[in-house]
Amino acid sequence: MTAVAAEITGKLDAFVIHDAMRAPGRGRIDPITVILRDQKGRGQVIVECYGSAWSCYFGSIGGETLRGFVGGCDEYYLAGKLQGFGRKMSNKARKLEESYLQDIARAIIGVLKGGAA
Repeated sequence: MTAVAAEITGKLDAFVIHDAMRAPGRGRIDPITVILRDQKGRGQVIVECYGSAWSCYFGSIGGETLRGFVGGCDEYYLAGKLQGFGRKMSNKARKLEESYLQDIARAIIGVLKGGAA
């Protein structure tokens, strides 16, 4: 049996957001775990909330840190990147997930900009 060595490259930054709000009148979001893997000029975002997880990769973020780049995005762009296009789901399910991810993305961006979620 051959052992496989795994190495995580780049700087890891992880945090949990508690008490983030959904769109007005829709309540709160469960705790959101966020992992940013900054690899100097590119990076990965991994998000987990209520047992579901999403991730996306940014192949070029210029000279910014991943934290700065994601903090400068709007919630529609980040939610779209996290949702991706690989999974099959009904249009109704896709719209619900899209709305949920926009709320999650808004909370993440708020924290990265130094504000409350």
